[in-house]
Amino acid sequence: MTLSPSDPDKKRPADGLAAIGTFSYNGETWKAYKNIARCDGPLVLVVASGTRREIKRYVEATSVESLELNRTLGPFFDLNSANDVNLKQNDVLAERLLQDGEPIEEHVRDVVNMGMAYGPWDAFLGNVEANDTMTLNWQATTKNYMPLVDEPEAADGTHSNYTFDGLLGGWLPSPRKIFRGDVDTTDWIEVTTFADVRLISGWSESDALLRWDSWRWEKPYWNNGAFAARGLKDLSKIATFEQYAQDWQTRAAQLINQTSHTLDAVIQRNLTPPYVPLLPNETTHVLEDLEEQGNASSQWWPRRVYSELLQASVLSSNLTDLVINSMQAYGITSLGVVANVTPLRAETRDILGFISYGYALTLLLQDRLDEFSFAVPILLRAALLLDHPNEEVLFVGRGVPRRWLSKGRVAIQKTPTKWGLVDLDIQLDENADSVTTVLGFERGPPAEVRVKLRVPEGRELKAVTVDGKAAEWQGEEVTLRLGASTNNVTVVGNF
Repeated sequence: MTLSPSDPDKKRPADGLAAIGTFSYNGETWKAYKNIARCDGPLVLVVASGTRREIKRYVEATSVESLELNRTLGPFFDLNSANDVNLKQNDVLAERLLQDGEPIEEHVRDVVNMGMAYGPWDAFLGNVEANDTMTLNWQATTKNYMPLVDEPEAADGTHSNYTFDGLLGGWLPSPRKIFRGDVDTTDWIEVTTFADVRLISGWSESDALLRWDSWRWEKPYWNNGAFAARGLKDLSKIATFEQYAQDWQTRAAQLINQTSHTLDAVIQRNLTPPYVPLLPNETTHVLEDLEEQGNASSQWWPRRVYSELLQASVLSSNLTDLVINSMQAYGITSLGVVANVTPLRAETRDILGFISYGYALTLLLQDRLDEFSFAVPILLRAALLLDHPNEEVLFVGRGVPRRWLSKGRVAIQKTPTKWGLVDLDIQLDENADSVTTVLGFERGPPAEVRVKLRVPEGRELKAVTVDGKAAEWQGEEVTLRLGASTNNVTVVGNF
């Protein structure tokens, strides 16, 4: 964007807003307007032809002072953070938040003292699929660029005590960060960060390779076979590898069968819930082994083993639930997501969000939606539209919290799926006691489309129609088997 003088616009298409700059797009010149007296409110873009675009700008105070003013409950439910939370094997906070079903968003926000929990990386950039991400720290810095270096005013050290975070347009990939001056509340620096290119996806922890005794971790962890099987299954579907497809599918099946059989045989079912060991020949629990063996333990980084085992989506539904239940009960999760597992410590119980994707996706596939709510921020696309990893099935709206729908409308456009781009619009009308889902398929639907109709808490579906015709449903889900040429479908649920 090229800044230009605030010359008056005769048409005044954005009354009360100041012209802050111009830019060119598709051969047209656009003018940008905003309210320069406050850091929220819309960004209005106007072209000479009269076309007008209004982009909402959200911002939330993230300084300790502001968070304390808006608290809805005491930190840690007013429990002793050391003895009653961090030193417990089970995930106490998640259990309390889930005791009445879907967790309340404000309670999840306030249950820990976020003012003490902020790490250097607190936002991320991602493409429309939210599969590939790059971290962004509290100073709006990526791994290779620090924008505040170009702002001399930021060097005075006063623009860091009062910070605000938000989104441009209400969704990634455009995080906003506001750095307000200490004294003058009308003095702030704003950074809006865009991700306008696809990022290369990759997983790289590999901490064991940095150790002189890396041989300790050359073990048959469950995720090794599971991820190898997933890779063979996916690669065998690509035409380039057609000559190897049958062999790879056979090898994948062998790996899955062996992993599942051995895992099932060593689960400690004498405990409630049953305990799933990290290794087939290991009977000592993870937390106990880390405490007793220290650096000599072969059970370091257990969160990666369990998370990748789940993300591979190769276990039966029953075994998958056993793994999830074991993780929650025996110290592998914290606040409903995957923990940075260490021996229990009084001062903290860290989470490790970036490793949580496989765990969270599995909760969604298993229809464990209340638990999935903790991970919605990192898997928003999957909450709305999720491709089944093994079957010709598209899940629609499965992970959308009821509270989001209570605000009226949830939508996403041109979402990449295995079957082409998909549009989704979900509208709740409490006056009409209905929830309407409209789907648009660019190339046609998969063999099966499962539409979740989430109605308000305490209400039940009474009738469902698909394009005006009565349809059956199970729970809150409608299964559609549409023709290959179908481009649009409307599902209405009455409650």
